[in-house]
Amino acid sequence: MDLRLRNLEALDPSAVSLPHGTEVCTRVDRIVGERRVPQGSIGRVSRLNGDDLDVTIVGVGVVRYARGELLARRIGQVLFAQRRADAWAALRPCVVLETIVGSRAWGLADADSDIDRRGVFALPFPWTQGLVSPPEDLVSADGSATYWAAGKALRLALRADPNTSWRTGINCPGAP
Repeated sequence: MDLRLRNLEALDPSAVSLPHGTEVCTRVDRIVGERRVPQGSIGRVSRLNGDDLDVTIVGVGVVRYARGELLARRIGQVLFAQRRADAWAALRPCVVLETIVGSRAWGLADADSDIDRRGVFALPFPWTQGLVSPPEDLVSADGSATYWAAGKALRLALRADPNTSWRTGINCPGAP
């Protein structure tokens, strides 16, 4: 009896990028101040910093780990992260509208502020055919960029969703 999950033989759980919010398990001991964070501690990725990840561990705080020092807590998270990365790579070139939002768009940014982006992408025709629903949004691994499929962006705009009221720098009558 083969108990391995199919389609996972080629997937290396320690090499898949871990997006913001992924629940992880530590593979090494770490000393934070005078406190020891033991191997096997559970935390959540709170920030990507190059090849390092900041992990929030309850009762300890934020601890920095290298990617190789962490594993996703559940195999489903690894599969989701891999599908997300594949969709990002395939659909990022299909972005047709992109703008900067948040503190930088409103002139409230300081030196430490990140750049948040929102936009719309057009699904390639083959992605719209078949029985499997195509992704309706793309979110970068660090959460700073979000793009919606054209249909979803239109539905959000029609219901006056505040996420679609982008400040693009275009002067519109009556706009702040």
